[in-house]
Amino acid sequence: MKAATQLAWLQLVKQKGHFAAALAGVAFAVTLMLGQIGLRDSLLATGIRLYSHLRGDIVMTSWQYQFEQGAAFIPQRRFPQAAAVEGVESCSPVRIGWLPLRNPIDHQQHQIVLIGLNPFDNVLDFGSPKPDFAALTRPGSLLFDADSRSMFGPLVERFRANGPFDIEAGGRQARVVGLVRLGPGFGTDGHVFASDVSFGDFVAGASSPLPSLGMIRLKPGADPETVLRRLQASLPSDVHFSTMPDFLDNEKQYWLKTSPIGFVFTAGLLIGVVVGSVVVYQILYSDVTNHLAEYATMKAMGFRDRHLFLLVIRQAVFMSILGFLPGALIAKAIFVVTHNATLLPLDMTAERLIQVYILTLTMCGVSGALGMLALNGADPAEIF
Repeated sequence: MKAATQLAWLQLVKQKGHFAAALAGVAFAVTLMLGQIGLRDSLLATGIRLYSHLRGDIVMTSWQYQFEQGAAFIPQRRFPQAAAVEGVESCSPVRIGWLPLRNPIDHQQHQIVLIGLNPFDNVLDFGSPKPDFAALTRPGSLLFDADSRSMFGPLVERFRANGPFDIEAGGRQARVVGLVRLGPGFGTDGHVFASDVSFGDFVAGASSPLPSLGMIRLKPGADPETVLRRLQASLPSDVHFSTMPDFLDNEKQYWLKTSPIGFVFTAGLLIGVVVGSVVVYQILYSDVTNHLAEYATMKAMGFRDRHLFLLVIRQAVFMSILGFLPGALIAKAIFVVTHNATLLPLDMTAERLIQVYILTLTMCGVSGALGMLALNGADPAEIF
C-alpha cells in the first residue's frame, strides 16, 4: 500500500509543469464551486431575511403573491374574517413597499424597503436588544436598518451620536427614532420600519397602503394544519394560506428555481465541476498515455487492471487534496472582499467545505476512472 502510494505520487510530480497545471485547474474549479454555493446560500438567506423575524404560525398572502419584493395586496376585510376562524388568536397585517430616502450628505435619493406594521402587534422578533417599535406611534417616525448599505449616508453614526433626527423620505419629513439590524439582500439595499398609519402617508399616491401579509397566530393547543384547512374553507380564493415553515421554504424555492439569478448560480456550480473534470481528465489521461510502456511492463509482471486503476485513483485523490486547499483559501478571500463590498452573508462554513470537497473528490475520481481508458492499449505484446 505504501509503495503504491509513493509510486502514484512520484509519477504524478515527475512532470512538474503538468502537475502545476492540474492543481491550478482543480483550485479554479474549487474556487468557482465554493463561490457559487456561497452566493446561492446567501441568496436563500437574504430571500427570507425579513420573514425569518416574523412571528406567526400561519401566513396569509394574496393569491397573486410571488416573493417579498413582488408581494400583492390583501383586502383589509380579510383580516377580521381570518381572525374569526376557530383556533385563530390574531391576524396582524404587515405592509411591504418602497420608500425613496434622501442621503443627507450628497442629497441623492435611493429606494429602501419600507415595512409597515402596528407597533403593538408584536409581529417581529429581533431578539435582544429589542427594537423600540413603540416609538413608531409618532407620525412620520422610522426605525432604520443599521446594516443597510452606505448609499443612504451616515444615518447610523448620526443616531448613535445625537439620538433621533429628521430626514427626508418620500418627499416629506420623517424622523429616525431608532435602529434595527437586518441587512440588505440581492434585491434590496436596506429596510426602514414605520407604523401602519405612517406607511399609508409615505406611500400615498405612489403605491397601495393595503397589507401584503397577514401573520396569523393560533390559540394554545390549536393544530396548524387543522386551522389551515378551516381558513382555506372559510375565506375566498383571493387569499392563500401557508404554515410558516412552508412559507419560508416556498420563498427559498422561488429564488432558487424561478428567479433567473438562482439559475445562474446553479449553472455556475455545474460549470465549475465540468471545468475541473476536464482539466483533471486531460492531465491523468496524458499521464497514463506517457507511461503506457511502464503500465504495460507492470501488466506483464502480473499486475492486474485493478492495481493500475487504484494507482491512477490515488493520483486523483492527491490532486483533489492539493487543489482543494489553495482553492478554498482563494474562495475565503473572495468571500471577505465581497462581504465588505456588498454586506451579503458569505461565510466559509464547515458544511460548505465538506460539500465542495466531496464534489472535488468525486470530480477527480471520475476523471481518473475515465483516464484509465488509455490502459486498454497497454498490451505488452504490442508495445514490445
